[in-house]
Amino acid sequence: MKNFWRAVRDSLSHWPMLVMATLCSMGVAALWSANIGAMYPVIKMTLEEKPIQSRLEETMLASEAILTQQQTALDSLLLQSRSVDAESRAQLTPQIEGTTKQVAEATNNLAWQSWQYHTALRLLPRDAFKTICVIMVVVVISTLFKHLLMLANELMIGKVSTTIVRKVRMRIFDQALAYDRRTYQTYGTSGLLASITHTSEMLSNGLINFFGTAVREPLRVVACLIGAGIICWRLLLLSMVLAPLLIVVGYWFNRRVKGIARTMLGRNTGFHEVILEALGNIFTVQAYTMEPEERRRFADCSKDMQKCSMKMIFYTGMSKPFTELIGVGMISVTICAGSYLIVNKATHIWFLRICDEPMTASTLMIFFAMLIGASDPLRKMSGVFSAIYTGSMAADSLYGMLDQPRV
Repeated sequence: MKNFWRAVRDSLSHWPMLVMATLCSMGVAALWSANIGAMYPVIKMTLEEKPIQSRLEETMLASEAILTQQQTALDSLLLQSRSVDAESRAQLTPQIEGTTKQVAEATNNLAWQSWQYHTALRLLPRDAFKTICVIMVVVVISTLFKHLLMLANELMIGKVSTTIVRKVRMRIFDQALAYDRRTYQTYGTSGLLASITHTSEMLSNGLINFFGTAVREPLRVVACLIGAGIICWRLLLLSMVLAPLLIVVGYWFNRRVKGIARTMLGRNTGFHEVILEALGNIFTVQAYTMEPEERRRFADCSKDMQKCSMKMIFYTGMSKPFTELIGVGMISVTICAGSYLIVNKATHIWFLRICDEPMTASTLMIFFAMLIGASDPLRKMSGVFSAIYTGSMAADSLYGMLDQPRV
């Protein structure tokens, strides 16, 4: 990977564009998670058949009642502390401090709920169906904006990667013109041609995946996991019990792909060599009736290329179902745990405390949606590391040529 990092460092000269692309990726991730979270009020209103303002008002009134109780308890403690001696007052101090903290938290909570309620009154219609329609219009608009950000991200990353690869191609071409006879024969016309065309394209693909998908997809995963953690962080930790297995499987597949990528580079050079020798000396081949022999050579090398390609397709294709299978297993664990909490109206699973109060069906559904939203970018990332490893093999070949001394 050392030479691939050289290509990455060369790309950092375009840091303003890379920063803008990363900001676009962050916007895509935030909108991805927000669109999933927007389904919560839709589900809530559909199940309860009442507008969101009514539910927010009920929640706010309940918080006001709790705050009143806590404030009354605090006033009683303060009054009691004034009528006792110093020793008794010292014993009441921890209780007063704890109640004061509870009052402060309840006040902040009530202020947040009051802001939500009045914002909903101002922006959303009182009718539940109309509110759902408004939310879905916002989701459609945000989805469009998300795809515009994704397009901008891909265009900027593509501009950077193709610029770097163009410079590498020009340097290799310039290097080839300066080689002495012995060095030139070491690589051969076919090897240089393969490097300028196919190998450079592999490096470009690796850079695009490194700066694009390898940044954007993990951000989408993190955004969904943050959303799930806000809902119930203990249940999120429980759902991650299979995560180490996912890491081990991904590491094994990536090692296999890296070895195949190295083999494909060697096969690709031989493939170009056979083509150039046959077609570059076509009249000599025809004069000596060597067409059958050249056909056999080309058939052999193209068959070797096909075998390597099929191995790459096999391991890349197998990594996706394994990743998805483990992801489904993680979601299945969560479904079983969440269903147990709802069916039994419990907050514990055996001796483990999962939530502070029983979860509702709508809350659990959004939690599942967040996990499913995280599994989609995880599945896409299974092919990202393959492209990066392939790009690293290409970088080793290309920068190895560039490091050769000139005449």
